[in-house]
Amino acid sequence: MKIDYDGYISSIDSVEDEINWEINALKEKQNEKYGALSKLVNAWDDLCTKIRNFFN
Repeated sequence: MKIDYDGYISSIDSVEDEINWEINALKEKQNEKYGALSKLVNAWDDLCTKIRNFFN
């Protein structure tokens, strides 16, 4: 039973990570309006996504 539970949790974690990265990709498209600053804003969003995925 514990093995099934661990696999279930791992699957949920993977799906949540993918959702977070998809949200990040959409934010990057939205950040294009900032022009030259968009790379800096995107780097910040990438860092935030990595942190969020680490702790979920």
